[in-house]
Amino acid sequence: MLPLLHIDSIKNSHNLLAFSGGVDSTSLFFLLLHYNIPFDIAFVNYHKRQESQQEEHYAQSLALKFNKRIFTYSAPNIQNNFEHNARNIRYIFFERIIEQEKYHNLLLAHQLNDRLEWFILSLCKGSGIDSAVGSSACCLQYTASGICYTKIRPLWNIPKDKLYDFLHTHHIEYFEDSTNYSSQYQRNIIRHQYAQPMIKQYALHIAKSFEILEKERNILYPNIIQRHKNLFIFSKQTFNEQNIHYIDKACKQLGYVLSVKQRVEIIKQDYNLVLAHTFAIGSNDNFIFIAPYIQAQTISKSKREYMRKLKIPPNIRPYIYKHIEPIESLTAIIKNKLIR
Repeated sequence: MLPLLHIDSIKNSHNLLAFSGGVDSTSLFFLLLHYNIPFDIAFVNYHKRQESQQEEHYAQSLALKFNKRIFTYSAPNIQNNFEHNARNIRYIFFERIIEQEKYHNLLLAHQLNDRLEWFILSLCKGSGIDSAVGSSACCLQYTASGICYTKIRPLWNIPKDKLYDFLHTHHIEYFEDSTNYSSQYQRNIIRHQYAQPMIKQYALHIAKSFEILEKERNILYPNIIQRHKNLFIFSKQTFNEQNIHYIDKACKQLGYVLSVKQRVEIIKQDYNLVLAHTFAIGSNDNFIFIAPYIQAQTISKSKREYMRKLKIPPNIRPYIYKHIEPIESLTAIIKNKLIR
């Protein structure tokens, strides 16, 4: 039977599986059953293909047969940038369920081929090690309202052909997304011309390389961000590349992806600016702060003086005043007791 990563972490947890009916998520569904791991499923119907209704009915039939709760969502029509907007839609849906039903983990069925495709695509776009290595098999996340959960990818080291073998061996039904073969998408070209042949010949070595790269990335970029609701604070680093990494990570937690021009501008403005009238970035000698932007407002004299003494940047103060209570909870961090 195929091994799952982080099986001990999910064995006795409240898990939500992102399910589509495709090869990957169907394999994970039945592997979770095999290992007796508790889970429910969430399904998004984008209504883009003829099979969409069949896939939703399949998800519902599996939930009924194996006594799983199922959460379904009918997505609105997406006109432009389908992959990006579809991703945003489904994660908003997943996180709403996580908040309402208090799930600990979101289980995703990404596998080794996905990792390599992302790696090659990142190289083609001129990315650094952090972006190219991509997501970890297990990482903490926060919903828009600040609720913590964990994204776990149990299939992260398994080649896709092993999943096909598993489904065929056990005569398990699954759906094949016809768009995976369309040359309209750059990722499909990378998948069929480069990633699949490489995985077929070097799967074990590629998995090992990702393991090494991830360890090296963690040395370069240790987890030093502190989060309080939607306020992020981290120690100012020696190199701009490191600071941009942490700012980018915080912004992604807030649902925003930095452009190349914005990265340059952030450095140019010495980490003190407002992005897209939506997010404030501020810094002092020791720390960089990221928070949703709130226009200047009247702050009580005592709290204004308190934040001034802590050298909290002016564009960050309105968010702290409105959302962080008590403000004194930040004292240990700002005075370098927790992170340096």
